[in-house]
Parts: sequence; structure tokens; C-alpha cells
Amino acid sequence: MATRSTANGLVPSGDEIYDFRVPPVLGGSLSVANLQLIDFEVAVNLAGQIHEQVRNLPPGAPVRLG
Repeated sequence: MATRSTANGLVPSGDEIYDFRVPPVLGGSLSVANLQLIDFEVAVNLAGQIHEQVRNLPPGAPVRLG
């Protein structure tokens, strides 16, 4: 997926990493179209917050974004 992302113009620099626009845990697709570049620290912080909020939800529980 990283190779396809680079070919589509997503080239991380400095502290940037590939991250999902909509995380898979919230129903986001595992596709290049769902990738973005984001600062590493920001990505880890957001992922931690999201996973903390959903970790005790039962499978299939509805999640409202926004």
C-alpha cells in the first residue's frame, strides 16, 4: 500500500507517516484512497484516543462520526 501511495503523490517527509483518514476501527477502508500523511505524534495521539473510546463497545455497535 505504501508503494501505491507514493505513486499517487503521498510521500512522507520529516516526521510524517501514512495514516487512515477514517480509521478501520471506525469502518474506514483499507485502501490507498483512505490514506493521508500526518505527523507521527498526532497520529499516535489520535489513534490512542479513538481506541480508548471504542475498546469497550460491543462488536457492531454504531459509532457516529463528528
